[in-house]
Amino acid sequence: MKHPSILTLSAVAATALLALATSSRADDEDEEISLDKVPAAAAEAIKKWAQGEAVEKVIVEKEGKGTAYEALVQGKGDARREITVDAAGKTLNEEAVIALTDAPKEVQAAAAALGGKVLL
Repeated sequence: MKHPSILTLSAVAATALLALATSSRADDEDEEISLDKVPAAAAEAIKKWAQGEAVEKVIVEKEGKGTAYEALVQGKGDARREITVDAAGKTLNEEAVIALTDAPKEVQAAAAALGGKVLL
């Protein structure tokens, strides 16, 4: 009787782990939705935060048992803001991307000292 080699068993195990990881990631995917599909409390929090600026897109993020809603607002020029809220409207995260020229002078000086390339 011929026994499977360790390499064959390793390949089968790796394939099984990959299949398991892929199936569990299916629940963790992001999906773009319209603001009217967001729960009322979350939509109200997003609109209030946007301060009258247009909400360009909303992404629903499902991770495990939790669901979050990330909204993108494109401001004037290069300014871009994002907020992430839960279904109850609680703010989970806020981000702002601004032009370097809009940053405080100390930040501009530090960026210049680094050759103008800053990654945060």
